[in-house]
Amino acid sequence: MDGTKRRGYVWAISAGLNAAFAAIAAKFFSHQVLKYGLVVLFNVTMWGCYVNSLKALSSLQATVTKLCCEFPVFWSCWILFVQGDAISSVVCRCLAHCNWCGHTQQVKYRTQGKH
Repeated sequence: MDGTKRRGYVWAISAGLNAAFAAIAAKFFSHQVLKYGLVVLFNVTMWGCYVNSLKALSSLQATVTKLCCEFPVFWSCWILFVQGDAISSVVCRCLAHCNWCGHTQQVKYRTQGKH
């Protein structure tokens, strides 16, 4: 791979990261001015990076590279920050049975008196 294509992929990856950060900013910030300011900043940066990637790569290569970088970053952040409480509670419930978690549940066993 020559230097021009390598730079094109770097621009496409940068575009994907900026697109993911724009989606994360829109999802996680509650202050409206900060939210929209970050979304505009990340989108403008994303389009600049994407246009630069198109100078070295085909539109298919640039788009696929951008999307392959954008979706895993966004969904990882969404799972960690939005669904993190649900995931941690499920993990704690699973580990509570073995007393590995601080949120242990007491399990009461009944003896039925059968021999």
